Amino acid sequence: MRRGSQGDLGFRLGTGAFAVLVVAIVVGIGAVLISESWLSIQKFGLGFWQTSTWDPVAGDFGALPFIWGTLYSSILALVIATPVALGIAIFIAELCPAWLRMPPAPALLPAFSPPRVVRNSIRSSFMPNRLPAFATWRR
Repeated sequence: MRRGSQGDLGFRLGTGAFAVLVVAIVVGIGAVLISESWLSIQKFGLGFWQTSTWDPVAGDFGALPFIWGTLYSSILALVIATPVALGIAIFIAELCPAWLRMPPAPALLPAFSPPRVVRNSIRSSFMPNRLPAFATWRR
């Protein structure tokens, strides 16, 4: 056995274990979602995803417009953002002079990072619920 193969085996086993862990987490999330929504699935059925009627008085709910709107806005955002991001990356990596390359690179990296997405989603889900309490507290 070669000397480097022990480290390679450990790395392969470690990455394989984390891959199995990620799959187990996704399966667990799916199981929790199904178990927690089982009452609404029994009452409204799976046609909820296919209808577009939203009538709370009659108890008729359909999620198709919301699903379509989410997919449409996500695809539109990708269509707009991908060429811009690729253009910036190609410019900084290939075309930009060295003296100009260093200042924008560190400033642009946090702007495109996933923590920004996480921060914005936390703000949009946490802040609207807390703002009325904050406004009352300040009086």
